[in-house]
Amino acid sequence: NIDIKKGQTELKKDVAELKSDVAVLKSDVAELKSDVAVLKSDVAELKSDVAMLKDDVSMLKDKVAELADGQSRMERTLSKMAEDQISICEMFGDHEVAIRNLRRQLA
Repeated sequence: NIDIKKGQTELKKDVAELKSDVAVLKSDVAELKSDVAVLKSDVAELKSDVAMLKDDVSMLKDKVAELADGQSRMERTLSKMAEDQISICEMFGDHEVAIRNLRRQLA
């Protein structure tokens, strides 16, 4: 009889301990669910940020291509102007061109 009561007491104690452990586990699971929800939100925000950055990079690539094209056109124009200047100097003579340049600067 005493052994049975002792066993029942021990069993009740073990059940109470198990209930406590289950309560702790439930709390931990709830906390993990909350953490996962926050992580999902953060990942969604990061995906949005990455998409915006990709759009920005694409736009910058287009702008760089436009600038490179403009630079190329300017270089061709300057090269042609330099050749024209050489031809003008040959036609009028270097001294005549220098004199005309000085007159314009002094005016």
